[in-house]
Amino acid sequence: MPSAGPSFRGNLPASIPSVPGLSTCSTEDCGWAPAPIVERSSLIDAQYFSPTAVSHQDFVTAFTDSSTRIPGTTVTITDHTPIFANVHLESYAWNYPFADFFVILNYTITNKSQDTWNRVFLGLWADFVVRNVKVTAPRGTDFFSHGANGFIDSLRMVYTYDYNGDPGYTDSYVSAKILGGEWRGALLNPSAFHTWPDSLRTYFSGVDSGGVQVHAQFWGFRSTDLELGSPRNDAERYSKMGSTIKPDLLEQVRTTPGNRLTLISLGPIPQILPGESVSFVVGIVAAKKYGNRPSMMPFRVRR
Repeated sequence: MPSAGPSFRGNLPASIPSVPGLSTCSTEDCGWAPAPIVERSSLIDAQYFSPTAVSHQDFVTAFTDSSTRIPGTTVTITDHTPIFANVHLESYAWNYPFADFFVILNYTITNKSQDTWNRVFLGLWADFVVRNVKVTAPRGTDFFSHGANGFIDSLRMVYTYDYNGDPGYTDSYVSAKILGGEWRGALLNPSAFHTWPDSLRTYFSGVDSGGVQVHAQFWGFRSTDLELGSPRNDAERYSKMGSTIKPDLLEQVRTTPGNRLTLISLGPIPQILPGESVSFVVGIVAAKKYGNRPSMMPFRVRR
């Protein structure tokens, strides 16, 4: 999707009541302009205090895939077929000592097309890198080639740590954790599927009878490896969003360094009708390594 545009801090001006800037076209490109990035704060003495703020520091923006041209130019976006998804994103962060190690990303995705989206997966793709730039300058391929990755299915969380890049100087982890979402009033969380009304549960049958699930994938940057290669097209990307990396490959990426990309996804959502919205919430969490064992030691408790 096109990236968000220039930032705007403080309360929204009267001409931008809900962070628009999105094209509402459903059949053609009609000159979409990027939305601003708005900063808000619930702290009364903060420079960007707003009574609508959720956290100590919110960032609010919106974006879409409806453009077929790079905004502001006549340059066509190659290999891009819009599905006319409008996305409203809000991020939340607090400065409490017990809550200063995570940021919450709250997405609301609206189907602005004239077609129903069927069997939808929602996901977060990330290029996590854990290094100490005070020790090693962030340049060159080697800088990005020392990460190892993991997936804890019970926590609905993927993580990355520095395997052997800056030993002793990067004893920390970064992770993405699916917190949930909402579809037609039902909580998008595997553990909450039993609470769904029968009217929604009836959508799930066959291979999807277990309800919504969380999936994780990792692959090498621009890799052509048969097992850990980059997806080459939309069909392969969609396939990865609906499946989880094999256990033997998961052990491989967890215990060997590499330059890998991370995907965590949730689904399937049986359908999203034209004009219908769904929410998707992810936490980005940082944590210190447990204990003082070297990262390369194969102790599960250390990881």
